[in-house]
Amino acid sequence: MRRLGLPKVVLESIMHSYKDLSTTIENSGSSTDISLMIAVKQGDPLSPIIFNAIMDPLLEQLQHMKGYVIDDSHSLSALAFADDLILLATTKDTAQRPLRHTDSYLNNLGVRIAAAKSTSFEIRPNRDSWYSAHQVFVW
Repeated sequence: MRRLGLPKVVLESIMHSYKDLSTTIENSGSSTDISLMIAVKQGDPLSPIIFNAIMDPLLEQLQHMKGYVIDDSHSLSALAFADDLILLATTKDTAQRPLRHTDSYLNNLGVRIAAAKSTSFEIRPNRDSWYSAHQVFVW
């Protein structure tokens, strides 16, 4: 958030709003208090801004890595939308570097990739496809 140039008082206010978070679950007349350790608040208007502030530096770093090669001077390594991230590569080998970098970046922030919600696939071109000279690997 500092990277965005927000005034110190705004940063402190946001940080304070994330301290000592808890919620109460009520069921059949009984209730249980639960402390929330790590999370961006679901439905909070600031959550997308906080998420983008966290992801923008990663996307800038990925932009400098070779991803899916379009031509001699252009490649595309990542696509992001809402809370989804797509990593692109031309080969399986070149896909490992951005994947490892993303995992390391997020781990340093205390965030983990949800492996159970992640997948990879390969697009194999045929002779009639516009991308017949390339393969696309998506993670």
